[in-house]
Amino acid sequence: MEYQIKEIRIEGGTALLILSSESDSFGVNIPFQELKSLSKKKLESFLKEKIKERIQMLATIKRQEEEDKEKLKVVKHLVGRKIKIEGEMNE
Repeated sequence: MEYQIKEIRIEGGTALLILSSESDSFGVNIPFQELKSLSKKKLESFLKEKIKERIQMLATIKRQEEEDKEKLKVVKHLVGRKIKIEGEMNE
């Protein structure tokens, strides 16, 4: 998977780097002074680590969604079930 720096925004003392791939886009905050002082190699290493974290997070979310779908299958038959109450209702 390949990500590209699509945009850089500076707000005060923080830089926001927007990284994009074909199917994903996310931002990485880094103090501007730190960004200025990083070598190209160290910046690339830092961003690779952030991308790995993002990929792991997306995998966790996908796994959780699949687990939730399986849980829903177990109780989906309850949807639409009618519940009758016998007798009078006192208000």
